[in-house]
Amino acid sequence: MNQTAKDVAADFRKSVINWLVVTIAPTLWAGAATATWWGSLLSLSEDRVSSIRYWLLFASATALIEVAWSLYIRTLRKIRSVEQELADARKHPHRFQDDCTLDGKTGMYRHTAKLGFFCVPCAAAKDSLESPMIATVEKDFGWNCQIDSKHFVRNPDYKEPPHQPRQYEPDDPHNPNFFPR
Repeated sequence: MNQTAKDVAADFRKSVINWLVVTIAPTLWAGAATATWWGSLLSLSEDRVSSIRYWLLFASATALIEVAWSLYIRTLRKIRSVEQELADARKHPHRFQDDCTLDGKTGMYRHTAKLGFFCVPCAAAKDSLESPMIATVEKDFGWNCQIDSKHFVRNPDYKEPPHQPRQYEPDDPHNPNFFPR
């Protein structure tokens, strides 16, 4: 059973107990207020009625104090758990890459809410730095980091154009056949 289910079950048990006590306490209080009337119907002596009235008041007051105390303790526990969560959150501040997924094909970060790719080395080195990658002049060749120009990622789908031999003019000195042999 995971922690959340245990917490829900404990809260449910506490709520049921509080509900029972809250409904029983006013009943006992009302019983104490009408003890004289019930005593006369049951032909009880004044001492017995006074004793019954005292114990009904005591039981209802104890029940109400118990409910108040349990609510107070429950509130303190919730406050402590929120303080603990806050302390844990402060130990590990939010980083940019926490909202990113690593794209397996390119090896770059892809943010869950922002478009485009982001530089992995820059985000890792400077924790919350977002450095968008921009496409190279030849769109299919790859991406450059805007922060650090040394960070380049080549497009895995890029295909080199086939090499075509250069066509030389007959009077071009670079032409291999320019000088006769």
